[in-house]
Amino acid sequence: MLRLTKRLGQHILRGCKLSSDFASALRKLQPSKVLEVGTGIGTLTIILSMFSEKVVTVEIDPRLAYIARKVLGRHPNVEIILGDGLTFLRASSIRADGVCANPPFNITGPLISAIVKSDYDFALMTLQKEVAEKLVASPGTRSYGRLTVFVRTFMDVRLIGTYSPDEFLPKPEVDVSLVLLSRKKRWGRKWDIYEDLVRCVFSQRRKLARKILRRCLEGIPELRNCRWEKLEELEGKRVFSLDPELLANIFNSCISAERQETLA
Repeated sequence: MLRLTKRLGQHILRGCKLSSDFASALRKLQPSKVLEVGTGIGTLTIILSMFSEKVVTVEIDPRLAYIARKVLGRHPNVEIILGDGLTFLRASSIRADGVCANPPFNITGPLISAIVKSDYDFALMTLQKEVAEKLVASPGTRSYGRLTVFVRTFMDVRLIGTYSPDEFLPKPEVDVSLVLLSRKKRWGRKWDIYEDLVRCVFSQRRKLARKILRRCLEGIPELRNCRWEKLEELEGKRVFSLDPELLANIFNSCISAERQETLA
């Protein structure tokens, strides 16, 4: 009998509704090649193999990789790699159109960050309902925050559906959502500075935006000399009401053309 490792946060996909929605999304995306982070026993991998020409799937648990090789033996377009999927993702070492995953919840933060900073055009994955709600939250709402701004600066986000724990084995303690992230802006080295700016600004999300933004700009060496002429337009606004495009525009206005060229 297979015992899943609680430390790795493993939950195997088994529900028909979620599987069907994965398939529908893939049918529209029509990827040539996908990278799957976390093979499990291959249940999602089978669906991926039906809607893409090639699947490279990475599993960190040797026991699950062994089972997956048995399950996927009749799927010649699937390549299973034993290793850390996050490592492959961060290095963008596997060329593919996008990333698919039913990941353990304990890697949610690092996984989302790695996807945003990768070269992949899309990511189709399950997330805790609470995290998914943050990604699609509107400015000014309770769920809107640093994660929302960071992700939506670079990716369009679509919430496909939300599912009960019954769709998984073992059952997680929370509802799970299927989310599609679609690339709209490429990551580059200059955006490391932007990430620092967003982190600083949203550390005080309920404060007046103009005051906090000015303080954060002065605290980041590369932006210290910024004299953004439209800063006064933020008068009366709170940090949690600032939309991603506005913050990205402020950042691009503040970082010099020479600096941008150096960090490109």
